Amino acid sequence: GGTFSMAPTCCAMAFGPSNAPKIYSWLFSSFAIASLGGVQLAKKLVPLFGWTPVYQILAAMSSLPLVLLPNIVVN
Repeated sequence: GGTFSMAPTCCAMAFGPSNAPKIYSWLFSSFAIASLGGVQLAKKLVPLFGWTPVYQILAAMSSLPLVLLPNIVVN
């Protein structure tokens, strides 16, 4: 829930108020695409590996932004 309430403010602060609506629309479009893609990925990986490795893979993928975050420069 926190992501959805903070996204408009963070977008405006990071990219400026005039660019925030465009960035915000891309952000929420990516949530929809990731949801659909995640289902397809799980359908293929769970029969091969089971749920625990699939959760570990998805957790690693979710942690990637934390690794990349220090490299993002916000003026």
